[in-house]
Amino acid sequence: MKTELAPPTLPDARTLNDASPKDRLTTLKTYLAESREMLEREHQSGQSGLENASARANFIDILMKRLFEMADLKNPGAKLALVANGGYGRGYLNPGSDLDLLFLLPKAAPKLSKAEKDFIDAVLYPLWDLGFKVGQACRSIKECIAEGQSDSHTRTTLFDSRLLIGDQQLFETFQTRFRKEVIEKKRAEFLDDRRADMAKRYQDFSDTVFLQEPNVKESPGALRDFHNLLWISDALFETRDLDELRRKGVLSQNASDELTEGFEFLMRVRNDLHYREGSNADVLTLRRQGPIANFFGYPSRNLLKRIEALMRDYYRHARRIRQHTETLFEIAELEEKIRPKNIFGKATVTKPDRTFDHFYAQEGRLFANSPKVFEEDSTNLLSLFRLCQKFDLSPSPDLRKLIKAHRHLIDGPFRVAKANRDTFQSILEQKGKVGPTLRLMHRVGVLGLFLPEFGKMECLVQHEFFHRYTADEHTLRCIDQLDALIDSDDPGHVVYRDILINHQDPYALYLALIMHDSGRAMGVEEHIDGSAILTDRVCRRLVIKGERRKLIIFLVDQHLALFSIATRKDLSDPDVIADFAAQMKTKHNLDSLLLFTFADANGTNEEAWSSWKETLMQQLYRATRSFLVKGEAEYDAAARKELEKRREQVANRLSSRYSHLIEGHFEQMPKRYFRFRSARSIRHHLRAIGQYWERRQRRPDTYFECAVRWIEHPKDGYSELIIAAENQPGLLRRISCALAAHHINILSADAFTRMDGIVLDLFRVTTDDAEAVADKIHQLSFVTTLYEISSSESYDPSKYLQKPKNYLEEGPITEFSVPTRASVRNDIDPVYTVVEIQAVDRLALLHDILGIFERHEYAITHARICTEKGVALDAFYILDKNNQLLSDQAAAELEEELNPIL
Repeated sequence: MKTELAPPTLPDARTLNDASPKDRLTTLKTYLAESREMLEREHQSGQSGLENASARANFIDILMKRLFEMADLKNPGAKLALVANGGYGRGYLNPGSDLDLLFLLPKAAPKLSKAEKDFIDAVLYPLWDLGFKVGQACRSIKECIAEGQSDSHTRTTLFDSRLLIGDQQLFETFQTRFRKEVIEKKRAEFLDDRRADMAKRYQDFSDTVFLQEPNVKESPGALRDFHNLLWISDALFETRDLDELRRKGVLSQNASDELTEGFEFLMRVRNDLHYREGSNADVLTLRRQGPIANFFGYPSRNLLKRIEALMRDYYRHARRIRQHTETLFEIAELEEKIRPKNIFGKATVTKPDRTFDHFYAQEGRLFANSPKVFEEDSTNLLSLFRLCQKFDLSPSPDLRKLIKAHRHLIDGPFRVAKANRDTFQSILEQKGKVGPTLRLMHRVGVLGLFLPEFGKMECLVQHEFFHRYTADEHTLRCIDQLDALIDSDDPGHVVYRDILINHQDPYALYLALIMHDSGRAMGVEEHIDGSAILTDRVCRRLVIKGERRKLIIFLVDQHLALFSIATRKDLSDPDVIADFAAQMKTKHNLDSLLLFTFADANGTNEEAWSSWKETLMQQLYRATRSFLVKGEAEYDAAARKELEKRREQVANRLSSRYSHLIEGHFEQMPKRYFRFRSARSIRHHLRAIGQYWERRQRRPDTYFECAVRWIEHPKDGYSELIIAAENQPGLLRRISCALAAHHINILSADAFTRMDGIVLDLFRVTTDDAEAVADKIHQLSFVTTLYEISSSESYDPSKYLQKPKNYLEEGPITEFSVPTRASVRNDIDPVYTVVEIQAVDRLALLHDILGIFERHEYAITHARICTEKGVALDAFYILDKNNQLLSDQAAAELEEELNPIL
C-alpha cells in the first residue's frame, strides 16, 4: 500500500557533500525530525496504520538513496546494490523499527577494495550518527545463498529483499538464484523451519492469542504470524498478494478480508505504541491499553469498556490471523503428503486411511465425501466432531470452509433436536478428550452457535487482575486442566484424578465448566448470578433434569465457594466446617466442587494455584468430607480423640527440656489452634515458647522479648516464621514493619493468644522473588530490626520503610487494571466482623492497615494475607475493644478510613 504523502525537502547529494560535516548532519536530522512530525501528525489524524508505515519506509528510502548517491560521488565506480531487508524490505516501517540493510556485492566481502569499504562506511556512518539501529550485512550472492541455506533467520530476512538503489542486474540475479537455491530446492526444510519457529514462539507466549498483555509483534496471531503466512504463500504459490491467493482458491474472500483488516489493525496499534513510547515498544501492557483505547475512539464513557472494546478487537484479529496462518501450513503439509509429485513432477492422490458414512479420513484430517454433506443432513455439523474426537482427527482446511459456509443451519430447531443433543452429550462424556474437541468446534464457530451463551463470551476481556485470559479461552483452559488429569502421573494429582475417574456424570461436570463464567457476558454485578440463570436456560433447552440438573446448577452457583472459604476463613473454627458442609449437602457435591475448583484455578493463570492454597483447600475438603460422612456429633468426637492422639505424639518426640510446657499449652491455647495442626508444628511452637520463657527469665526487665524460629520450605517457595512473645498492643504491626523493612512478603498470618498472655504469631513468608527466606543473615537482620522497633512504646516506621528507587521499573499498575476496595461486613461470619482488602500492593500497606486497627483497639483473631501479581488480597476477622461485632456505623467509618490508604 503506497501513500501520496509528500516528504520533506532533502537537498541533493552534491549539496550535502559540499556542506560542512556539522551542517550536513543538522540537515539530515532536520529531515528526519520533520518526517517523524509529519507522520505522527497524520497518525493522530486517523491515517491507516499501513499507510503510515509505508510512508515512513518511503521517507527512509529517500534518505538511503541520498546517502548512497553521496557515497558514489566520493567513491565513484562501486558496483554494488543497496538492499532493504526484513520489515524494511517488505516496505513497511513502524516508528521504532530497526533498519535491516544488505550491501550486495559482486564479489566476496573479504575481497573488497579500500574504496569499496569506504563507500559502505560513507552510507553507514551517517545512519549511526542519526541514531538509527542498523542491522547491516555485506555479502556477495554466493555468500547470501550460503547464509540463507544455513540459518533460518537469515533465510527469511533475505527473502524479504527490496532494491533501494544500485546495480539492478546484480540484485535481480540474486533474487533469481536465492529463490531457486534457498527456497525452491529446500522448500520442505523451509516449511519445517517456519513451523518450528511458530511452535517455539507459541510456547513462549502460553500458546494463546488471549494474553492480558500481548506482544503485537511476536505473540500468537500477531505480526510475525502474518509474516509467516506471506513467506509460506510466496514459497508455495509464488505470490504474497492476498487477492491473488483468493483467485487461486487458497484463501476465501472472507479470509482475505480478515487478514487485510487484521494486518491494518496490528500495524496501527504498533505505530501508536511506538509514537507514544518513543521506542520499539511492542507489548500492549495494561498501562498502555487505556491511552490507545482512547486514541482509537471507542465510544463508551467508561474507560474499562473502552479497553474491553480495544482488546476484544485485538483478540479477534489475532485469532483470525493465527487460524489462517495455521490453515496455510496445513495446506502446505497436505500438498506434500496427500498429493505428492511423481517422477514426472505431476501430483498424484493417495487413498483415504478410513471411510465413514459421510466423511473420510486422510493424514489425520477429516474430509467430506460431498460438498452437500450438511445440506443433506445438518446433524453432520455436530457428528463430524464426534468422529474427530473418537479417531483423533481434525477437520481439513476444505472441510472447515464448508462448515463455515453452512453455520446458518445451526438455529433454534437444530439446538433442540434430540440427535444433536445426544451427540453433544456424547462428546462431553469422553473424559480426557473433551477439550481438544471443543476447541475444534470453537475454531469454526460451531460451539458458540450451538451454545449461544458460550458464544457471547468470545474474546470477552475479564477485568480481574488474576484472570490472564479472555472468558472463552479461560473456560477452554479449565476443560484442558480437567482432561489432563486422566493421564497425569503427578503424585500431587492423585486425589483429583481418582475423583474424575470415578465420577459417574462427566457430562454434568464438563457442561458446568463450560457455563460457569457465562454470566460475565450479561454485564451483571455478580457474574455467578447471571451464569446460574443462563445455565438453567441451557439445561431446559438440552432437556437435562433431576439430579444431573441439580449438580450442574450447584457447581455453577457455588464454583467460587471452596476457594473463597479456604483462602479467607478461619478453617480452625468448627462452625466454618459445619456451615460449609451444610452448603455442600452431599459428598458427591463436595468431590465435584473440589475437582471443579482445581480446574478453574489452574485455568485462570499460573499463580492462581499454589502449594499453600492447595493445602488450605485440601484441609477444608478433608474436614468437610469427614463432617458429611460422620455427622456433627461423631465429627466432634473424632476431633477430640484426634486432639488426645496429637498430645501423645507431641510428648513422644519433644525433648525433656520443653516437655513441662505441653500440659499448659494444650489447656491455654484456643481450641481452634489445634485444628489441622500437626504434632510436628506444635513441637516447633513449644520450642519457641520455651525459648521465649528462658530469655525472659534471663532478662526480666526488658520492654520487649521474643523467640523466633524459621522453617524453610524451598520446594514450596515459602518459609514458616514462628514468633512467641508477650501480648502487647501493636505487636503484629511492628512485626509487619520489620518484615517490610527487609522485603519479606507475608502469604498468611495467624495470631493466637494463650490465657497466660503469651502470643504465638505464625506466618508464611517469601522473598521478593517468591522463594523461601533461607539466608541466615537475612533472617537475623529481621530479628535485629524487630527488637529495635519493639524496644519502646513508640517507633518511627518511616525510618524502616523507605523504598529504594528502581529506575528500570515501568510504573505502577493503574487504577483501571486493579479495582481497589475495602469492604467491612458483618454478614460473612456470625461472630466476627470481616474486613476484606483488594489493592495494588506496596511497601508497608499491611503495616498501615494494622495501624488503623490499632488506633481503634480492634482485636484481630484471624488473618489471611495474600499477595498475587503485585496485588494484595487480604481478609481480617476482627472484634471491637469490647469483643463485639463492629456496629454498622463503625463498619462504615472503618471503610472510609481504609480506602484512602489503598
